[in-house]
Amino acid sequence: MKRFLAPLGGVVGILERWLLYPNVVLALTAVLWSACTQKLLNIPQDPAVLALVFALTLVTYNRDRLADADSPADRSNTAERTRWVDRHRKSLARFTGGAALVAAMLLCLRPMALAPIGAGIGFALVYSSRVLPGGRAVRQLPVTKVPYVALLWAVLTVAVPAAAAGTAWNGRAALVGSLIFFAAAALVNLNDLRDLRGDRIAGTLTLPVLLGDGPARLFSAISGSLVGLCAVLLEQPGLGLLGLYIALLALSYRVEDDRLFRWLIEGIGVPTWLAVFWLG
Repeated sequence: MKRFLAPLGGVVGILERWLLYPNVVLALTAVLWSACTQKLLNIPQDPAVLALVFALTLVTYNRDRLADADSPADRSNTAERTRWVDRHRKSLARFTGGAALVAAMLLCLRPMALAPIGAGIGFALVYSSRVLPGGRAVRQLPVTKVPYVALLWAVLTVAVPAAAAGTAWNGRAALVGSLIFFAAAALVNLNDLRDLRGDRIAGTLTLPVLLGDGPARLFSAISGSLVGLCAVLLEQPGLGLLGLYIALLALSYRVEDDRLFRWLIEGIGVPTWLAVFWLG
């Protein structure tokens, strides 16, 4: 894999630094997932909502990136990215602040989206606050990271577009939300495989830390199969292939090839969009 990427090293490095590190690829995946939600729920494609989702994703992930850049876990797990954040901290902070301003303006255009966004923020605060006995936070409990992040992705890319359009939450919306939840859970868990060493240093009890590599991969593969089940129930055969794509990622992921897998994981919005708009 390294031989494959070597001739493209300079170009890949530039794309990594300006698309992956500031979470632009993740934000584009959120946009594509939201567009798929609108398609699956028969909601008109709304550029303002898609732009709102893009901005919210940038704010959420870059805020965490800036806050955690000095943590031992980040410096161990993603040393190159952390050095990039150190060099561009002020620019990234301005970029994130600009995204927050854009999100606020777009929310004024789509105020119906405020309820799910507020619920997501409240959930995030509870997750991070020290509300448990002994002054512990919910995030310190074993294996809480995957369901937390997966639920936020479902809120962002399903609940927000549905609420903005005034669409009632029904069985089909719940199925789309479940599909996104299982897809996000599988991919967050794969990220935890990469972060295994740093999470052990930080004492973060993820599934790979607790059970090891094999069971963690199995969890992601099962989550991929649940994506396929949701696709069957939605009568979307193309999305069944997305479940297969996730399962193959879970079985083939290699930490030493993370530079390639980072694009395949964070860019999952592209195969999802193709499955819904071309194969659906």
